[in-house]
Amino acid sequence: GKELARIRTGEDEPAPEQVRLAIRDVVAHCIYGVDKNPLAVELARVALWLESHAEGKPLTFLEHRIKCGDSLVGVLDLSALQEGIPDEAFDPLEGDDRKLTASLKRQNKAERQGQMALFGGAFDLDLSSLAQLGQELNTIPDDSPEQVRRKRQRYESRTQDPAWQNQKAACGLWTAAFFQSFSRSSALITTDVVRRA
Repeated sequence: GKELARIRTGEDEPAPEQVRLAIRDVVAHCIYGVDKNPLAVELARVALWLESHAEGKPLTFLEHRIKCGDSLVGVLDLSALQEGIPDEAFDPLEGDDRKLTASLKRQNKAERQGQMALFGGAFDLDLSSLAQLGQELNTIPDDSPEQVRRKRQRYESRTQDPAWQNQKAACGLWTAAFFQSFSRSSALITTDVVRRA
């Protein structure tokens, strides 16, 4: 923030107000974070709001930049949904029913092979609307409460989109397949389950 204020003002030691505005812009445009703990997410947002508060300006909209989730586990490439759940997800671990895992592996393989013929275009892999939303959110300033509300409403409208919700559910199910325990009493995830999301 201080470096940005130096560039903007041309001064070696910019005024504290200029530094604060620059920090606010850095937080609004350059900071991203993901944590599995919802409380940690909220605390991060609060810390960033405190650090970047500028007199006469509302708190910046950070929900699209500081999110609750797992940055290490999940679907990196949406084409994985088209390919189905890999056989490795059904490798038995300690405590798993080995006959069940072998049966599920065969079932999943058949589902994957039949997927391309029956459901080749089942998943919307186009992320251009999501990228467009990100660009749109970046163009809306955070200079008034109305603008922040508009940003929030625009962001939340995307999360209400059924296509987006289906895509998110499919990604969640695909990922969950690698963490499921294999017993006859549990609901089990195979490629068909992901496809129907």
